[in-house]
Amino acid sequence: MSLAAASLPTLPGEGAGAREVLEWGFDTFGDRLAICASFQASGMVILDLAHRITPNVRVFTIDTGRLPRRQFDVLLADVLRPAG
Repeated sequence: MSLAAASLPTLPGEGAGAREVLEWGFDTFGDRLAICASFQASGMVILDLAHRITPNVRVFTIDTGRLPRRQFDVLLADVLRPAG
């Protein structure tokens, strides 16, 4: 499927909040949308917002081998925790 700019719905305007942009993304791309996160504080806020909109949001990270141990602790404790 081609994503020509002309075929996309109108993007949220300047000054749109993070929730509005995420909702637009999920409405536009559905389960094809994935969020890249480094698991820093600001990224965790975006993941929390995304999870509130779509509980099964897909998340990926790029491991450069330079993240401190704390980032992996957060990943294991807060992101990959068992559902329930």
